[in-house]
Amino acid sequence: MKKNFITSLKCLLAGVLFLSSFSVAMASYTATVTSTTTAYTAGQSNVFNFSVTVTTNGTFEYVDNILFTFPAGITVTAATGPSPFNFCGGGQGNQSFAGAVAQWVTPGHPSGCGAFDNGTYNFTVTATVPAGQSGPLVVVAQTRGDGWPPPLTDPQISDFNVTFAQFVPPPPCVLVCPSNITINLDPGACDQIINYAVNTTGNCVVGGSLTGFQGAFAPSVINYYQYDAGIFNNPPTPFTNGYAVAFTGVNNTTLTLKSADFGFSPGPNLYFFNGAEWTNNTGAPQNVSFNWTYATNDGAFWDIFVLKVGTAASNFSNSNFGNQLAQWQQVSNGTFGGANNQAGVVALTIQPGQRLALAAFTRDGGGGPATIVVSNFVVSSIVPAVVVQTSGLPSGSTFPRGTTQNCYSITANNPQGVPTTQSCCFTVTVLEFPNAVTTLACNDLIFFSLDENCQGVVGADDVLEGGPYGCYDDYIVELDRTAPFGNGPWTPAVVGPADIGKTYQV
Repeated sequence: MKKNFITSLKCLLAGVLFLSSFSVAMASYTATVTSTTTAYTAGQSNVFNFSVTVTTNGTFEYVDNILFTFPAGITVTAATGPSPFNFCGGGQGNQSFAGAVAQWVTPGHPSGCGAFDNGTYNFTVTATVPAGQSGPLVVVAQTRGDGWPPPLTDPQISDFNVTFAQFVPPPPCVLVCPSNITINLDPGACDQIINYAVNTTGNCVVGGSLTGFQGAFAPSVINYYQYDAGIFNNPPTPFTNGYAVAFTGVNNTTLTLKSADFGFSPGPNLYFFNGAEWTNNTGAPQNVSFNWTYATNDGAFWDIFVLKVGTAASNFSNSNFGNQLAQWQQVSNGTFGGANNQAGVVALTIQPGQRLALAAFTRDGGGGPATIVVSNFVVSSIVPAVVVQTSGLPSGSTFPRGTTQNCYSITANNPQGVPTTQSCCFTVTVLEFPNAVTTLACNDLIFFSLDENCQGVVGADDVLEGGPYGCYDDYIVELDRTAPFGNGPWTPAVVGPADIGKTYQV
């Protein structure tokens, strides 16, 4: 019918124009072009999404050509678009692409016909961007009207610049070990305390997960609310709550929530939320999943398991009193006829700074509480990658003489997001004091004191003089405890209470 109406109108207008100087208002349309794609990556194939919204002015100006022109050097390799109605009866607008241009056009560009009437049309263009491309990438999106009715000779043409930023991947994580370290010992020293640093550069993060209420979701970092605890409270440490919120199991694997109810605990129980809330302070999105069971003797309508993902302004503390159920997401069905025993699985994402609240809500306060058990609570997120020592001694250790090899590794996401392990090693070499003397010179007389435990070991550093000597641990010190001295036997230089006041040869 519309086609016939258009044809008849064309004939009528043609007759009028033939018989007189009757003028017609120029047909027009408006178009807007947007894109859900925000950036491109140089040196690879990119997918660009465009959305074109056409609004005519009520006349018969249609859009018969939509094309996207990329900068020189970019090659369009694929294009897909809509299947709009063609008012000329010719079917779809033809789709083609060549070089840097992708276009959809009504065959023959006939006057008064166009593939695109009022509506929004989505297009996908795949293009290869050369490695040398940098900075913003500007695509010219052009719409062309069909140039009708007469005497319109030049169709309306509208150009829109759609700009895409260059995506610069984060710098890859690089593990950097120090250069090999060589230390010369002081006279008499046998080892050395050595400090060093193993650093990382770039974006060192990796995916990780925790099972149970740990980390950012540990009981010690929750906020909680129960009807007889006053307004929003922080829990004691360790967390001990008598009934409304309870954690059990290794790594707090299970959370039990109970709704406020007469016979369960005294207090004004109508329209109350008992529950716990955490804030994601990790700086990374947290993917949370868990299993839940729900049981009640009161009827599923009256007591409901609810959750809330909120912000600093939208949290447990300002939506946990009165009948504020609309601010929460119902997990159990909570409707008349709902099952008194229910179970399910929840999966959601908590962004940095957001809050996750789990609560048991009651409408009535009578008939017995609902009990909700949350288990298999798994949190996965992008977390900082940790440097691990695989051999050697850590910084700040006492390094012995000789060479110690220290190796480290880190597992971090590569630019493609795949966890990748890299390692590095370096050596610490501790050298004997150079040019130590080998001739021994002993003190004539020394006084040796026992320690607070009334024990002691006479060492080479106690009796030798002169030098410089090498490591004192290389010398054997013995005592002759018999008189006359010099005949032995020679015994280890370990002294105790029995040796107090005695004089020995060393």
